[in-house]
Amino acid sequence: MTKVTNFTKSRRALSVLLGALLLGLAVYIGMRLIGRGAGAYDFTLTDQDGRPFHLADERGHAVAIFFGYTRCPDICPATLAHLASARRAMGASGQATRVLFITVDPARDTPGRLKVYLARFDPSFVGLTGTQAQLAPVYRAYHIWYEALPKNPHQLEQLEAHTSTIWIMNGSGRPAGFADWSDSTAVLARDLQAAS
Repeated sequence: MTKVTNFTKSRRALSVLLGALLLGLAVYIGMRLIGRGAGAYDFTLTDQDGRPFHLADERGHAVAIFFGYTRCPDICPATLAHLASARRAMGASGQATRVLFITVDPARDTPGRLKVYLARFDPSFVGLTGTQAQLAPVYRAYHIWYEALPKNPHQLEQLEAHTSTIWIMNGSGRPAGFADWSDSTAVLARDLQAAS
C-alpha cells in the first residue's frame, strides 16, 4: 500500500513539475513572439450561446484569453474572479476589455454549461468550446498543456492540470503580455489597461 501511495505521489509531483516546465517554456516562447511583433493565432470556436466566435472580430479591444475548465476547483475560479475584479477596477475601459475562457474539457463543457458557469463571475465573459479537432490547433498556438490527473476515491470529479497563463492581446490583435492566476487585481488591471 505504501509503495502504491508513494508511486502516486511521485507521479503527481512529476506531472506538476512537467506542467511548470511547460508553462515556463510557453511564457518564454510567447515573449519571443511579442518581441517579434507576432500577431495572435486567429480561430473560430463556438461561444456559450452556440454561435460561431471569431477572434479577429475582437480587433479594437484588449482581450484576455484564459484556458481552463468549469469543474476546476481552484485556479480557474480564482483567475476568473480576478479578471472580473480587474475589469471593474478599470472603469469604462474595463467594459471594453474582452475576457475569453477557452475550455480544455470540451467533452463536458457544453455551451450551456459555460454560460451558467461564467455568469457567476461576469456575464460579459465569453466561454468558448469546439470539437477536439477545432481546439487542438488553438492549444498548440497558445502553448497550452493539460492532463487528466489520477483520480482518488475521495474525489467527486476528474481533475486536470493545465497551463494557467492569461494571454493579453492589444487592440491590434498582438500579444501585449502575460498574467497569471496568482496576480493581484491591481496587477491584472494595470496589464489590461496597458493593452487597451
